[in-house]
Amino acid sequence: MKFSSFVKGMLVGLGVGYLFAPKSGKETRKDISDKLDDFKEQGMDYADTAVEKGAEIADTSKHAAQDVKSTMQDAAGDVKETAQESAEKAGEEAKDVKHEAKKASDDMKSTVKDAADDVKDTSEDAAKDVKGTAEDAADDVKKKDNK
Repeated sequence: MKFSSFVKGMLVGLGVGYLFAPKSGKETRKDISDKLDDFKEQGMDYADTAVEKGAEIADTSKHAAQDVKSTMQDAAGDVKETAQESAEKAGEEAKDVKHEAKKASDDMKSTVKDAADDVKDTSEDAAKDVKGTAEDAADDVKKKDNK
């Protein structure tokens, strides 16, 4: 049942009751006026209650919106922090890879230099051996010609 139907029913009931009441017109009008004042006051109380409840709902909604906003800001901060950490970690990994590549390059350079030095030394030794053998052969040829 709706509240307005209830009020209408009360008013009709009061009106019928006062019309058939064994009171004078003046007393009946005063009773009706008093009852209307009571209804007016009760209506004002209901209006005040509605305003209070509306303010409570607005306040609750405001707090809920603030909570949602705060939660979203926290989540955004967490995502940003995670992204920064990932970027830093990727940077560190890149530095490690660069360091390892440089180390491997230096090792290879050293190995190639050592191999080149070995080839040079071997070539020099072979050249000395060939020179020595050629000189010995030339000396042998001179000795045979002089004989």
